[in-house]
Amino acid sequence: PVGAPVGDTQGLSEIRSALDAADFKDVPIGVNVLSAWGSADMLIQLIKEAPGPLTSESLANYANKGWGYQGFGQAVCPSSWGTRGVHRRRWCRGGGW
Repeated sequence: PVGAPVGDTQGLSEIRSALDAADFKDVPIGVNVLSAWGSADMLIQLIKEAPGPLTSESLANYANKGWGYQGFGQAVCPSSWGTRGVHRRRWCRGGGW
């Protein structure tokens, strides 16, 4: 099952502030927001870490060599990438997977 963290989870206040600053004040933080936030943050981190030149092939090759996304606080679970696909760490607090 997929779930969303509740309460005072590390990272949620930063996500809420960013949504409010972008004038999405009425959008509740749920699974869809966290999935989109995590996807965008993961891509940004991959681009920052991957060696140049920046191409879709170089990003895929870098990720497939065993790149790992550290997650976003406790709001978005970490994941590791490699030749066997994506693996989310099951111990992620509040993520539900």
